[in-house]
Amino acid sequence: MPFQIGVFEATALVYPLTARTGDEELRKMLNFLREAGIPLILISTEPKEFITDLERLGIAGYFERFFLGVSDRQVIINEVLRRYPRVDLRDVFYVDIEPEGIADASKAKIVPFALFGKKHTLPEMQAAGAKWAVHSYQDLTSILRANIA
Repeated sequence: MPFQIGVFEATALVYPLTARTGDEELRKMLNFLREAGIPLILISTEPKEFITDLERLGIAGYFERFFLGVSDRQVIINEVLRRYPRVDLRDVFYVDIEPEGIADASKAKIVPFALFGKKHTLPEMQAAGAKWAVHSYQDLTSILRANIA
């Protein structure tokens, strides 16, 4: 089945926007997912006030739900899955730039996408359990397009 829900760790989104590398690619991907009707959820260890930064960067409106101040990603991923009981785990994708988040998504049996190269290497992300590893949001969008009806 095609992907039906997207979960993003905030740093995977904020870094390209603040560094201005991949900004346009990221926005194209978010627009594509919105047009495809894919609900997006954002999780982060950042405090709840972080929503102000997301609004300033112009991406808060793409997300249906926010889980900020998260200390245990696994708990939040399980909470997300409980909210969508009819969605198969294989139809949920998760995007992160940190191996720990990739490992949590892998443990939860959802599909982890690793953005690598800025901070961590491909072997680190593969060891954490990345199903897919990409260098850019353009690459990620291509994969998502092929896996969303």
